[in-house]
Amino acid sequence: MLGHGMFNWWGFSPPLDFCSYLKDNASTADARDREVVQVVVVGAGDPRHLLLTLAKSVGTKRLRIFILEAYVEVYARLLLLLGAGLQVGMGVRERATLLLDLWANLYLRPTSRTYLELVGRRFSMAMTDEALYSSLIGLVSASRLKYRERDAMDAVCRSWFTLSAGDYDPSLSWEVRLRQLLKTRYDSRRAEADWAWHMRLAFRIQQLQTTVKETEASKEQRHGRTFLSTGWGQEFLTWREDGRALALGADTTPTLPNTSLASVATVVEGSTKHRRIGYWGDVLTGPFPALALASTDLRAAKAQNNRNCHSGSEVALWNMESLLDELWATYLQDTHENTDYANGAEKPEAKDMTKSKSSSAEEHLENLSDTIEKLHIQRDKDGLAASEGRNTSLTGKEISGEANIRNPESNTHSANADTQNMNVTLNKNETSSVTCDKDDREEASNSHSGAVGGSATNRSEQEDNENSSKRVKSHPPRKKSSVEGGRAYIDYLKLEGVEIILLSPSRLNDLSSLSEIEGELDLIYLSAAMAHMMSPSFFLKHRGAHTQLLLETVQMFPQLTDDQVKEYQTRVTASAGEAGWEQHASPHPLCHLRFHR
Repeated sequence: MLGHGMFNWWGFSPPLDFCSYLKDNASTADARDREVVQVVVVGAGDPRHLLLTLAKSVGTKRLRIFILEAYVEVYARLLLLLGAGLQVGMGVRERATLLLDLWANLYLRPTSRTYLELVGRRFSMAMTDEALYSSLIGLVSASRLKYRERDAMDAVCRSWFTLSAGDYDPSLSWEVRLRQLLKTRYDSRRAEADWAWHMRLAFRIQQLQTTVKETEASKEQRHGRTFLSTGWGQEFLTWREDGRALALGADTTPTLPNTSLASVATVVEGSTKHRRIGYWGDVLTGPFPALALASTDLRAAKAQNNRNCHSGSEVALWNMESLLDELWATYLQDTHENTDYANGAEKPEAKDMTKSKSSSAEEHLENLSDTIEKLHIQRDKDGLAASEGRNTSLTGKEISGEANIRNPESNTHSANADTQNMNVTLNKNETSSVTCDKDDREEASNSHSGAVGGSATNRSEQEDNENSSKRVKSHPPRKKSSVEGGRAYIDYLKLEGVEIILLSPSRLNDLSSLSEIEGELDLIYLSAAMAHMMSPSFFLKHRGAHTQLLLETVQMFPQLTDDQVKEYQTRVTASAGEAGWEQHASPHPLCHLRFHR
């Protein structure tokens, strides 16, 4: 469809946990003994289902997910968004904000733009390196792609940081898309968007409440996203105008282009065809159904005076923070102590044990520092007095100089006396502070030996030793985030037993059998953009008695009437029946149809 564009940058339904729809068939011996759960996702467009499935399935059976899209540009964005969700070195809020910014907005904040450029350089190098593209971000394999497809992904990643303002103007590209879609109705585009929201989307969201109630009544709640929100109406109208979907943080209006949404398409003007860089994605629905339609947070459905109390940006941020927090929960539980210690906090079990020891060590070091300071003050006073005495008369100066030359042992004797006095003080302090740490005593002792008996040429070294004796052992500084550090860390969250495989887009020509898939599939996901692929030969050789099918509906397509939505569901249900699928009893997942063999 013209309004949804050539590139499917996001989906039109809430995320699903794929593994939760496999439990019904766990009673069969074959499914129970299966070590690897195999899922194929066709045309989802974004990683919303992957993130939720990974968050729910960490620590369970091995998971192998095959991704099949029509364009490599979608693969590149999939890597970008997955990598942002698994990036090490960020807080939950920072990671969620970055992910939503890259996911939904046509314009980026400066921090998001910096991250996009850094990751673009990294992926560009990895796509042409045989040692790296087989395990991108730790769990995604691009080895099944053809060489020209990996080269195309390399070009896409390089465009993220090489496109200039003259090459890609987001506002102009958005205007071109709207003019192509609305034509003579372009001047009334605001009224068009308002009608699409109130007469189509908001009305259908109210109808979805019935599905939610049926799900709760039948105890079929799979992933807990039961509260529906209509608070993104105003943001939908803003997005239809200029492409800014979510307002994140207290920053000013973002102005930097999100070049991950830029792509190349063949444009026909009259009798000529040429390739043009622009925004060729969705301009009708937006990313709101995938990010802000449903939530596990009760606040998402809170309303006052028939209006939602919270906006779509707030709901999307709650959803993303909850998802990422759950995804990282297992990893953070294992490394909680090391992470806190690296951020400057003491380990809980060692905090009480070292409390008395550290306090006594601090007192001891303070006493030693005071002793050193007094010795230096006394020495400076003696030197000042001697200098004044030498300056009173030339005769006295000459006599003093001759005395120093004739009796050099006097200075040595004075230094030895100071050393003996200081050693006595040290012995007293060490005797009274028996709980001092051994390392601290050695450090302080070394500083004393460097401070006594030194000459004027190493005074700076003595002062450095004084400062080091005053220091108490401190924890390492807090680690900088990937954006704060000025570079993107190479490390990602490691999820054991998970493998995501990118399949060549040319595989869409024949889906009856794929050589990359071994054995039978446990679940097949088919998006609304790929519903025309349904046929009797659809993954024929990979279907088993336990295989499930999830099909996305078009309820969030505002350009379709209610009759057209029902006709779509009737047609895909008939096509699935011809292919040997049987529709599952109600209720179905939100904005999806469920089938089984």
